[in-house]
Amino acid sequence: MSGSPRVLDASRGRGGEEAQLALRLFVVGLVAVLLQNGFFSPLRLVSGTIDILPLVALAAGFLAGPTGGAATGFGMGLLSDLILDMPLGLTSLTLLLIGEVGGRIGKARDPEGIIVPMVTGAVVTFAALVLTGLAQILLGAPSAASWDLLREVLTTSALNGVIAPLIYRATRRGLLGALPRDPRRRRARATTTRLSPLSTSRGQNVHRQRSVSGSRASRALSGGSRRRKSRVGGRR
Repeated sequence: MSGSPRVLDASRGRGGEEAQLALRLFVVGLVAVLLQNGFFSPLRLVSGTIDILPLVALAAGFLAGPTGGAATGFGMGLLSDLILDMPLGLTSLTLLLIGEVGGRIGKARDPEGIIVPMVTGAVVTFAALVLTGLAQILLGAPSAASWDLLREVLTTSALNGVIAPLIYRATRRGLLGALPRDPRRRRARATTTRLSPLSTSRGQNVHRQRSVSGSRASRALSGGSRRRKSRVGGRR
């Protein structure tokens, strides 16, 4: 047996929305990787750099949930490793975890303000740099653990925290029109537009009382008119 037309239309609509969101996430991730490797990587500010890839993965998690954030982070990391000729999976796993964490935080906190993107952006950047450094050490890559490196990590984390709200807004603009509806907004809209059962029962009781009083008044008027007609007929 085939499903009803409404169920089929709803499933097709959900499939189309998910495909559109996946396409938007792919485009946003691709643009982020190109901007990072072509513009932000050579740019140095106060003995530090700007790395927008953790911020984009975090924003994708905020907006598209844990699955969307993890997929976006993994794709960006894989493409970045291919461009920079680094061991595959080194950046992918780190950004995947950041996207997953962003999705979890987005369910618990509202990221529309400034504080949440700034704090989480700085924290995840610091964690990403530390994890990448540890992975390079474990893989035998040359690394220089010194105070200069620690200062660079702290500076990069601070710079990312400053620009995190801007990256979040840019990512949201890139995904605008394909994002799933926020269930909190749906609940708020439903509570403000629909009447509660208590108010509905009160309205029905008031309507019944008015109808009963109206019927009594009409009966009284009809009875009075009949009495007047009988009196006039008796006098004649």
